[in-house]
Amino acid sequence: MDDLNYYDDQQITFERVILAKKIKVDKYRATNGKFFFPILTPTMKQEDVIEVSTKAPNISKHKGAKLDVRKYKTVNYINLEIPRYIMMNFEVGESGKIEVPKGTQFLVTSLDKSVDYSKLRIIGLWSLSSDDLSKTDDTED
Repeated sequence: MDDLNYYDDQQITFERVILAKKIKVDKYRATNGKFFFPILTPTMKQEDVIEVSTKAPNISKHKGAKLDVRKYKTVNYINLEIPRYIMMNFEVGESGKIEVPKGTQFLVTSLDKSVDYSKLRIIGLWSLSSDDLSKTDDTED
């Protein structure tokens, strides 16, 4: 590489995501979870996971290009993978499983500066949930 200042010139931005539902797994491994992304949905409540499936309108009456649209789903979360090295920060709970509490905040970024949310990667913990700090458990399994 000719430019020795390449990494100094990069402006990588970081955001936070909030775990939407408690995760319980049997062993330390990379695990998928549902996350609220406050920067994308600032006006939506981040209390419960919302999934709405809708059938697409009938477009067979329209002339012109054929569209292959059947149904779609609207959600208030994104699916991301929590890497194994981050899962190692969590302890085995009373259930005998590794538990990541709802509300735990993670640090995410897209290293290629993409705005495509499918390229986001969790790279660290932002903070533990308040539930974890108070040791109460009122979340769903």
